[in-house]
Amino acid sequence: MDRRRSPAHQHAAALSWQLTEQGGTLQLASQSWPIQLKRSARRTVGLLIRDGQLTLQLPQRYPLHDLTPLLRDKASWLLRHLQTAAEPVPALQDGGTVEWLGEPLTLVCLPAAGRSSRVERDGAHLVVRVPVAAAADALPQAVSRYYRQQALPYLLARLSHFAALMQRPVPPLSLSSARGRWGSCNRHGEIRLNWRLLQAPPEVVDYVVCHELAHLLEFNHSPRFWAEVARLCPSYLPLRSVLKQQGHRWMRLG
Repeated sequence: MDRRRSPAHQHAAALSWQLTEQGGTLQLASQSWPIQLKRSARRTVGLLIRDGQLTLQLPQRYPLHDLTPLLRDKASWLLRHLQTAAEPVPALQDGGTVEWLGEPLTLVCLPAAGRSSRVERDGAHLVVRVPVAAAADALPQAVSRYYRQQALPYLLARLSHFAALMQRPVPPLSLSSARGRWGSCNRHGEIRLNWRLLQAPPEVVDYVVCHELAHLLEFNHSPRFWAEVARLCPSYLPLRSVLKQQGHRWMRLG
């Protein structure tokens, strides 16, 4: 038997932190990050990484010492996402690339005749026309706006497709810009999907859609919930892995 410890166990062994109700610091693999603590009426623990900071979202009476097994279990995930968050975001520029439903598109930046930016697909290119006197962030703003505009009809079509398979009416859909989640479904049956999903391959988008639709039947992550996800999206396990491994890259747009 190979008794060498796995990378996950190595990361867990290297994990340490100092935490009080006012916040603290996470130390992992010779690196450190600030921790913010937020308590609310929620029932479960949430981990949110944004701008190089870890936020622990806790129920009101959750004991801090109960975080030990959770943080050790999430050590590899924490290291991967915190290191990614610390990396500089690649600038969108002429000749650069963006992802569109899993395929790379080359950015072509051209001067616009009017005062507003315009974006259009042209084969394997995303042509962005920007006014000459526009601010430096006009290009990324135009690209993000284009993704948002295209997201609602595409996501609504996929939602309608899978709702029909469930023999249910299409639930209300709105777009989300959340940096920490790809979708949500509330107890009123309203679904929110992140517009940045349009960068992911179509089958990954479908997995997220099926995940949120399954919550209409099971408002939890019980075995019955996952059985419904599997019924709608039989290959969801590898797709969920793709989202976990690559999703941080897609979250950086905008």
